[in-house]
Amino acid sequence: MLDSGCDISHPDLKENIIGGLNFTNDDGGDKTIFTDYLGHGTHVAGIIAATDNGKELLV
Repeated sequence: MLDSGCDISHPDLKENIIGGLNFTNDDGGDKTIFTDYLGHGTHVAGIIAATDNGKELLV
């Protein structure tokens, strides 16, 4: 998935996100930091990979 980043510590996602890369100049272009500053990438990741825990994905 290519998007605005991902909150890999999100409780609905943290068990299912296995990695990522930063392709922007955000965070000094550090490829290992793919923080989602917009929320969109985390939302899309939730549609794809959220854990079915009976709770809504809140970004």
